[in-house]
Amino acid sequence: MLKRITQIFILSIFSLNLYAQQFINLDKIAIPNSLALLPSPPAIDSIAFMNDKAISQVTFLTKNKETQRYIQAKIDAGYTTEEIAKNFSESFGQQISKETTPVIYNLIDLISEVASNSGSSAKKEYMRVRPFVFFDKSTCNPAGEEELKDNGSYPSGHTTEGWAIALLLAEINPNNQQLILRNVMSMDKVE
Repeated sequence: MLKRITQIFILSIFSLNLYAQQFINLDKIAIPNSLALLPSPPAIDSIAFMNDKAISQVTFLTKNKETQRYIQAKIDAGYTTEEIAKNFSESFGQQISKETTPVIYNLIDLISEVASNSGSSAKKEYMRVRPFVFFDKSTCNPAGEEELKDNGSYPSGHTTEGWAIALLLAEINPNNQQLILRNVMSMDKVE
């Protein structure tokens, strides 16, 4: 009897995963227009921009690459579905991977792409220079700099994707909402 229940459970998970892949078409999802929703980034002569510069300067002055925050920043810089799933696994309360949680993994992949696309209209319009280009400094992820240097920094793709995924995971596992939300909040934190 237990074997039969297990088989039915596995088939239902597999079917749900196939359903999601077959019927959730990214081309048919209404993507929010970030240009219509977000304010423009701070003007270069504004106090808000000076604040942004100060935060960036403090970040680039960090000489100790062994601090927990610097190590975490390197982890947070990852943007593949596998890296994102790994980053949220601890706060979610279980390992998220293609093998162990295929439906959640595929949802993260989908949400990541939708969130990334949602910021594209504002990015294209404003093309705000990234801090590492503005200050001619290296980031904690030098390998990603070439790809990002000509891509606008506003709105932040990592922040947009991180929050979209965190809100999804917090709904899936409400018992760990606080941990999941603390995790995503720490992604923007500068120490």
